[in-house]
Amino acid sequence: MSEEDDMVDCPVECGELVHKTKLQAHLLECRLQPVTCKYYSLGCTSLVPRGRLSEHYDHNVQSHLQRLDHHYQVLLKRLQVQANRNVMPVEMFYWDVGSIHCIHTLKAHTRPVLCLKVVNGELLSGSEDATLVLWNIAQGKKKGVLSGARGGVCCIETTPEGLVLTGHEDGLIHIWDMHLLAMANTLPAKHTDTVWALVYADVSRYIHLGNLVSSKKDPVEDSLDTIGGIPKSRLSKGSPYSTSSTEGKHIGDTVGMIFSGSADGTICVWRLETNEYITSMNGHTGAICTLCVIGDRLYSAGEDLNINAWDLKSEGFPQLPAMEAAHKATITSSLCMKMDILVTGSQDATIGLWSTLEGRCLTRLEGHDAGVQSLTRVNDDMFVSASWDHTFKVWSANQLTCLKTMPCSAISLVASDYLLFTGGSMNTVKVWTSERLNLNHQLLQETQTPDMDEFEAIQKARAEATAGQP
Repeated sequence: MSEEDDMVDCPVECGELVHKTKLQAHLLECRLQPVTCKYYSLGCTSLVPRGRLSEHYDHNVQSHLQRLDHHYQVLLKRLQVQANRNVMPVEMFYWDVGSIHCIHTLKAHTRPVLCLKVVNGELLSGSEDATLVLWNIAQGKKKGVLSGARGGVCCIETTPEGLVLTGHEDGLIHIWDMHLLAMANTLPAKHTDTVWALVYADVSRYIHLGNLVSSKKDPVEDSLDTIGGIPKSRLSKGSPYSTSSTEGKHIGDTVGMIFSGSADGTICVWRLETNEYITSMNGHTGAICTLCVIGDRLYSAGEDLNINAWDLKSEGFPQLPAMEAAHKATITSSLCMKMDILVTGSQDATIGLWSTLEGRCLTRLEGHDAGVQSLTRVNDDMFVSASWDHTFKVWSANQLTCLKTMPCSAISLVASDYLLFTGGSMNTVKVWTSERLNLNHQLLQETQTPDMDEFEAIQKARAEATAGQP
């Protein structure tokens, strides 16, 4: 084969003949190759031939300035939120996605595994068979089975005190004693259909509670020896199932609330200190499939395609303006990526990224061939999605790209450090691991840029955008 046979026309029709082996290098310099505007992350979605970028910037100065100014205001709000919550930055770690592989397949359930939760270094799996199984992760072995529920286990939530709560197909919510591996209590029956979502929130820092929940300690309540039906002595400092340190404060100083979302279209609110049903929140016209707390707001979503927001710092937890609709089928899952970014998975096979400050969808990620059933967060940039297309995908929220696709019949998943756990329709739990990615200093700076550096970048971009303008 002659060298001429290896020459190809430029695919963007610039007129150049290029050797096959140099085609990619050519496209990186070709003046007709469409490229994104440098303000793409701020909302300018124009695709412009590389040779006409300067013209694009000259003709769109005002719109780019408006986007920069808007982003500046969003950053101001973010800094204010950080200051109010005294949030400290944490070091991010990254998976080497090329090294992801399965190390264990855990078998104990007789029906599909619908939910997973990591509790103090051990894995808890919930199944349609109405049981929970506690696993020793290091050994890949079953540690115990928690039985007694009648309906399949659809969701699991933990509290800082070490409580484990589960939502079930029969509409009930059970509380489990992880020391005895037994059911400790059942919350009053309020839902009339499957409980698909549970989320915990501590509302003790809000003084609005008034008639809803007293912000002052009731001496009768304070004398109670249990939380959720479990003795405080088993939930005190040093409890192996406590998910956060309680050193220096009395168990019960928090006002812990559990919010439950159901297929009956309602959200119920419970106070764990007394197992007391507080109120119901109505605002959806279909099943509620997912709940997520970000700061002082609760977000709920499901069959009606709406993402509703609820104000946790105001009496009665009133509903706030809903986010604009973006998905075309049931919203099945959600998570918080950063302080103001909500991620949603949908049966329309897409993943939505939302700004909670702006109340709008920033973008939708495509790649799955069937509905997205579950999401889990790895760090401020990486998250994982599980789909009915028999794959899970690792995504970068910063780059808006899929980093890795793995074949797996996963319908539930959860990540913890360098481990990923997937629950499947084949009744098994798989344990996956990856190597730590060695990041150079430049990449760390790019992925961990403080907000003050973003302000400086905006000021520089403003100067560039206005250069040469009257």
